[in-house]
Amino acid sequence: MSDTPETKVERKQRWKKSLDETEFPMEQMAEVIKNASRQYKGDLTVLESAIGLLFMCVMFGRRPMLIIHSASTIRKYEAILGARLTEFDFIQETTGMSDRANGFALAMRAAKFWNVVRGQYPVEGRKDAVVVD
Repeated sequence: MSDTPETKVERKQRWKKSLDETEFPMEQMAEVIKNASRQYKGDLTVLESAIGLLFMCVMFGRRPMLIIHSASTIRKYEAILGARLTEFDFIQETTGMSDRANGFALAMRAAKFWNVVRGQYPVEGRKDAVVVD
């Protein structure tokens, strides 16, 4: 592996490749969604958001979602989905797309990932994504 930093062009090429290669484990995800839908009672937009989190975790990894969402929101969505995100074997900690999430990329550069997650280190644009063109 090279010690030279990745250029913007190389990073965007990696993102495109990672996006093209992302496979959604539809059978496993469908089972989680069916079970959550059977058990859920309440505002359907919250169920929709929990299901969206599941898809986003497959694409971007679990760690960027910890920066985008508050701990209480993650816990609420995990309760709806019926398990902690770490218990789903099809969700990785990070993926080739993880650093598209500004907050995650900045947290990793600052080496303060958990401080960002805890809100102790504010990151401007932590919920934003970088465009892949």
